[in-house]
Amino acid sequence: MTAPTRIRRRVVRLTTLSIVCTFPTWTTHSNTEAPPGLGRAGTWVVPCQLLDRQTRGETLKSEEAQFAALCQGAFSGIMAVNFIDPPYLPFCERDNDRLIDYVRIFLAFMRGHPDYATKHFGLAVVLSLSQAHPKEECTR
Repeated sequence: MTAPTRIRRRVVRLTTLSIVCTFPTWTTHSNTEAPPGLGRAGTWVVPCQLLDRQTRGETLKSEEAQFAALCQGAFSGIMAVNFIDPPYLPFCERDNDRLIDYVRIFLAFMRGHPDYATKHFGLAVVLSLSQAHPKEECTR
């Protein structure tokens, strides 16, 4: 294993550990108003559509931009957790993958599988990305 790979793995582990350790404080200090039903995949379709529109050059209203940022944050976290070799989650993340590509894969999956709207967001994301980029195809 090369030195950069060891360093990257260590950084990912430490980052994941620091995020997990802060979970208990999030509930005590978070007085923001989040949209209801964030655990359901269908709730994430609109924020992710807004992010897609924003990346295509459309200017969003302030509230819409906040929803788009919610989607961006969720997918940034998913990509960060999986940027190790071998991947932690059941899909590959390539060096030239962009966050918006993953968002568009999720949106296409949700259009093709409307029954997943009531299922857990994490399940829908993992299924959509693992179908598009199976872990077996990892080349890193």
